[in-house]
Amino acid sequence: MKARNVLINASPIVRLVTHLDVSREQLAEVAAHWRAFLAR
Repeated sequence: MKARNVLINASPIVRLVTHLDVSREQLAEVAAHWRAFLAR
């Protein structure tokens, strides 16, 4: 995920936080990367 500029904490509970200036398209891109990561 870091290679895709998505930083995630490595604790047992995952919490994704964005800045206010993140667009819906950027959120959709992160969601797609997250789904791909979980499918590995």
